[in-house]
Amino acid sequence: MKIAYLVNQYPKVSHSFIRREIQALEQLGVAIGRYSIRPIPDKDLVDPEDSAERDKTTALLAARIPLLGLTVLRTLISVPLRFLKGLTIATRLGSRSQRGILRHWAYLAEACLLKENLALPQNLWVDFRTWRPE
Repeated sequence: MKIAYLVNQYPKVSHSFIRREIQALEQLGVAIGRYSIRPIPDKDLVDPEDSAERDKTTALLAARIPLLGLTVLRTLISVPLRFLKGLTIATRLGSRSQRGILRHWAYLAEACLLKENLALPQNLWVDFRTWRPE
């Protein structure tokens, strides 16, 4: 079994509970993929264990804009109906949100990056406890 953890920013000092949970699952033989939406700057890592976790974590928005555009295009080509459904939902949610449609389209692009990184079938665990509105 492979499980993917998706956190807004990982690792952080306040995420020691997530790190312990991941380590416990790995000791049980579960393969863990670590995904962070945003990369963590070096100055924010004070614990060597957090530095080691960051090295194992894929930061989705560390990708360059052209790569993000190519990823969205590949998703549109490979699964057009799912992509268009996602675009419809993102547009609907964005039209009702103070953040607007463009922000929700950016969320869809992040989902396309995550989809491409999750090449193998796996379970995805998203930590909404660490999400804070900007």
